[in-house]
This record gives sequence, C-alpha cells and structure tokens, in this order.
Amino acid sequence: LQELHSNLNVYASMTREAGTIWMGLRGYFTEGIVGHLVPEIEKRRVHVCGPPGMMDAMVEILRGLGVPDEQVKTEAFGPAKKPVAQPATPVEGGETEATKVTFKTSGKSVPLPAGQTVLDAAEGIGVDIDNSCRSGQCGLCKVKLLSGKVSMECDDALSEEDKAGGLILACQAVAVEPITVEE
Repeated sequence: LQELHSNLNVYASMTREAGTIWMGLRGYFTEGIVGHLVPEIEKRRVHVCGPPGMMDAMVEILRGLGVPDEQVKTEAFGPAKKPVAQPATPVEGGETEATKVTFKTSGKSVPLPAGQTVLDAAEGIGVDIDNSCRSGQCGLCKVKLLSGKVSMECDDALSEEDKAGGLILACQAVAVEPITVEE
C-alpha cells in the first residue's frame, strides 16, 4: 500500500526472541518512537489496527502527542474460535457447588474446578465469549462480573475504569467463590 500511496506510512514493531529474522523495530511503541517516526503527527490521520489492549495503549500515546481523537481510527479483528478442550458439566437445579459460575444472559451455570478460567467454563457449555490471546494482554474477553470474587494472574488489558466498572478478563479469571457474569 505504501508504494501505491505516497501519503501512507506503515510502521510495525515486533516482540520476538533474539535470533529471528525480523530486521525492523522491536518492542512496544512509545511516545518517543512514534514522535520520531512521524513528525507533526498531530496534523495527521492515524489508523491503528491490532489487539484491543495494544490499540488502547497506542490511542493514549497519540493523545499524549496531541493527536485529536477524531483523527484516530481503530480497527479490531475478532479471532478464530479455539476448539473446546474439555466440556464442563452444567449444574443441575438442586445441586450446590462450592465454586460455580453462572452466565446471566445465557441462563447457564457450571461448576468451576480450582484453576479453571471463566473462559474455559464458558466454552465447555457453549457460552460464546470473544477471545484471542488467552494471556490477559488483548482484552477481547472482557466480561462484567455481577457477583462474587475472582483472581487473575494477569489483568494488563484492564484499565482502572474497567476494573472500577466490574470488568474481568474471562481468560484469566479464576473464581475464589461462586460468581455470576453477564454473558
């Protein structure tokens, strides 16, 4: 596209192990890097494409560089669905479980064994939650926790506003007591 449009500049940076063949930028974009690559960026239209967490970080960088929000376009692509590894068993009406997850919108509940994530449980009973990285980085699997408590090994994709609003990452959330989520 750059060859076809003289006013288009595409920049990519990769996070890869040493010894790979990528010869371009490495690591995450920063205000310094973006400001150096694109002088007077505040006068330009910017298109950001990638995982939601990365796009949120880039939008903050652009704001820091003075780019008005109306000049920034973001575009996210949903991932292919991962196959379900181990189906979970739904909780029957009269059964009580020490730890379970209830999906309010779908009306389904399932036992949640120690260490199993909300996303794994959802997939096991056919509750659809968008997801991609499964490592807490992209934010695609954000869901609202309506009741109960969870622990998350990584919550990097959640902003302070997300956390205050009760959002959790289904790929990371492990129930520490019975929970209800919005899905």
